[in-house]
Amino acid sequence: MSELHEDAPDRAFWNAVSAAHIGRSWLDVHWYWGEAFFYRRLLEATEYFQPGPGRHVDPFGPKKATDWRRTRRLKR
Repeated sequence: MSELHEDAPDRAFWNAVSAAHIGRSWLDVHWYWGEAFFYRRLLEATEYFQPGPGRHVDPFGPKKATDWRRTRRLKR
């Protein structure tokens, strides 16, 4: 795994907290950190922080919204 490369407001934070894991396999890191970092890498891949159509668009937003509506209906 490698550090983040895009110009983003949280890049320095993620690279600092990821330093101990850089160069290691996804199988050799703590699962929660790996899951969180993987999601952050997805945001980088979808250009979440960059100008353009992907800016601030959660790639899982539609699925989360559907699940949220379903959960609310079940609680009623």
